Amino acid sequence: MTHATQLALAGDVASELFEARGLSVQLHDAAEALRIAEELASTSQIGLERGLVAGVDTARLDSDVATARADLVRIDTLLRNAKRALLVLTGRADAPVGTLPIEARLDVPPIVPDTMPAALLVRRPDVLAAGARLAAAVAQVKVDQLALFPQLTLQGSGTMTRTIGALGGTNGIWSLASGLALPILDRPRLIARLRITEAQGQQAVIAYEAAVQAAFRDADNALATVAADTPRVAQLYRAEERGRFAFEATRRGYRAGLFDLTTLLQAEKTWRSTRTALTGARTQALGNIVAVFRALGGGWDPEALAAASGEETTALPVVPAPASVFSKEKL
Repeated sequence: MTHATQLALAGDVASELFEARGLSVQLHDAAEALRIAEELASTSQIGLERGLVAGVDTARLDSDVATARADLVRIDTLLRNAKRALLVLTGRADAPVGTLPIEARLDVPPIVPDTMPAALLVRRPDVLAAGARLAAAVAQVKVDQLALFPQLTLQGSGTMTRTIGALGGTNGIWSLASGLALPILDRPRLIARLRITEAQGQQAVIAYEAAVQAAFRDADNALATVAADTPRVAQLYRAEERGRFAFEATRRGYRAGLFDLTTLLQAEKTWRSTRTALTGARTQALGNIVAVFRALGGGWDPEALAAASGEETTALPVVPAPASVFSKEKL
């Protein structure tokens, strides 16, 4: 399996895994929302029977129950499809979906080092491919340049001459039959071919430069997106916490007759909205980490980064490649 294939497979599995876990959390939230809607509808029905609640309010709550049930079915279908995608990616396409449990858990995204050496981007498959094409083009230019020089061919024959000197000594002289050929007639063709090869080499240089610039752009965008996830998720955590507190307080006040149904429904709507937004943001943050993994051509080694930058390794946490942490038994 090539590096490009491994990187693509690891990224796809990680993306599907985080998406499935996010859907599992959403399914849990949808079930909780359905429970709250049914509880509100039951309370409203009791109030209607006692003449304390208008029928239109009870009908509105019954509608919320039906909507919550439909949303539960929708998320359950999406989760099933995500499980099937994971089974295909992990080589178990024929396995039943029920054999792959997905935890309703969204982990905190790993911290990305502040400084990324250029050595990380070199591992990208597109940069490696462009570099290989550039090396091949340079080698071809050298071959075509050598074709312009005379060619010396040694024949497989030779003679030896023995001469007797004035003092009676003998001298042996080897005479090798050799041929020296200068491609005069092919010179225009060779020069034209060299120019073509040089032009192709220049194109390879431009393509390599474009690949490096694209790699830098992708990495820069991915890192900027990940940096923005931290404050965004933190604010949504606070919004969800305050929304839940407001809803619980309003529900207790509604049961005590301190708040009307409209106030209760507004508090519930606000809490549900912030909770859904938080789950979506956390799922997206994990997906953005996968985008960094793809953009940098794989994970990063804290010891290697420290050796290159002269910094201590404690500031650079290990980010394992997704393929190394996936279990086929439980995701």
